[in-house]
Amino acid sequence: MQYNPCSFELFGYDILVDTDLKCWLIEVNSSPSLARDTILDDMVKSKLIDDIIDLVDPLDFDRKRLFEVLERRINEDFRGNGIPNGGG
Repeated sequence: MQYNPCSFELFGYDILVDTDLKCWLIEVNSSPSLARDTILDDMVKSKLIDDIIDLVDPLDFDRKRLFEVLERRINEDFRGNGIPNGGG
């Protein structure tokens, strides 16, 4: 992943704990799955996603205002030349 100050990268670590409670690193995943196919997936990954959002601390934004701005831009494109943006 190239450096981008507006992004982050998540790694997944597979760790085995043996009978002596010794931890063994099995592998590191540079693109771990966040799919929640099982109840255990849902329990673990929902909390992980919440923790990631808390850690990254994204700025709050108003979805309604964003929709209004996007809708206005689309309408301006259609009124400007009758063809959506990029149509010539």
